[in-house]
Amino acid sequence: PTEAEYVRLVEIFDFAAQDLAGISPRDWHERLAAFGLDPARALRSVEHGERAVEQVEVITGNRTPFLAKIADFKTAMARELDAKTAYGYGQDTGHFAAMFPDLTIEDFSQQHVEGFIRARMVGQGKARSTVAKQISGVRSYWNHLCALDQNLRERRAFDHLQWPKTKTERLRPSDPNFRIEDDDDGPRFEPAFVPRLWEEAHGRKQFDLRDVIVIAAFTGGRREAIASLHRKTVFLDEPIPYLVFHEDKTDAGNRRLPIHPAIVPVLRYRHENPVEDGYLFRGGKNKIGDKRSPRLSRPFREILNDLQVPAGFGFHSFRRTFVDLLATANISELHAAKLVGHAIKTLTYGLYASNRLPLDRAQKIMTDCVNYPSVPDFGSGHQGRKQRR
Repeated sequence: PTEAEYVRLVEIFDFAAQDLAGISPRDWHERLAAFGLDPARALRSVEHGERAVEQVEVITGNRTPFLAKIADFKTAMARELDAKTAYGYGQDTGHFAAMFPDLTIEDFSQQHVEGFIRARMVGQGKARSTVAKQISGVRSYWNHLCALDQNLRERRAFDHLQWPKTKTERLRPSDPNFRIEDDDDGPRFEPAFVPRLWEEAHGRKQFDLRDVIVIAAFTGGRREAIASLHRKTVFLDEPIPYLVFHEDKTDAGNRRLPIHPAIVPVLRYRHENPVEDGYLFRGGKNKIGDKRSPRLSRPFREILNDLQVPAGFGFHSFRRTFVDLLATANISELHAAKLVGHAIKTLTYGLYASNRLPLDRAQKIMTDCVNYPSVPDFGSGHQGRKQRR
């Protein structure tokens, strides 16, 4: 190195020894002398010295922090992927790096990937499918780095990953902690409680949230599918009024559904007073792209918290309530699946059953089975107060 480079290197090692490893100037000089003025060996000889040497290598450019190219990666993903996926990949990579704060590109290996997997699945109880999605984001970032430096491909950090086999602890009846679990797949609202939710939103003048709650309760629709309803997808003047969910997350979820009489006034008002571009509900840009419904999440959670509804309940609970109402009325699984937008997994029904449940049959099922102790009634003009009777 030149004299200036040498002086700079000495300054960096002095900084690492005194500020990172906590060595006094006198002890540092004595240790340098003991190791023949080799600063790297001298630094490695003290506690935390190895990490301090790694930081020296980062400062001098001999090692590269793992997230050094994250900004370029996010820009590239924004061009190639939809906004939600690109955002998720960036978040997943950031979470991975946070678990290994001193990780550099030069040190990255399969050991880190499998360590992340174990921490998520065993330490935090995450499902394998959830962790696999996060690993996809990290792998995508690594592929980006490999495109910049082909030599990195030799690491094969994601080949033949070892996934932990999580086992659910089984307790004997004699164990004090033994209990019978509820036989369901998630929390659902009691039908008698549902009107209280839309009335609470009405009282807070959160009219978009109120109407999404109403529609969810009487259709079993997902939040984003409801928020994406458009004047072109709601048909109120047909012999059997119906709507079309066209922005559902699955192909089976994109379906035609008769409109329950109880929500006709809500949809009529929305249809006659649309917002931008003919949508029934206001949208808005957000951190995961152009989804229209995330803005409703926080106010709905605030209502649930204020009503002391336990954690775990959410918009999806309306779908479970909707399905429960159908099951209570002994509606066949085929018809229930068609109404709620689930794929038919059995061979006979899945392969040969029509993709449509006749509207007249669907209308009868919904009007007979999907009902609550009270119906939505928000007065004239729909946005006003509830009329007294």
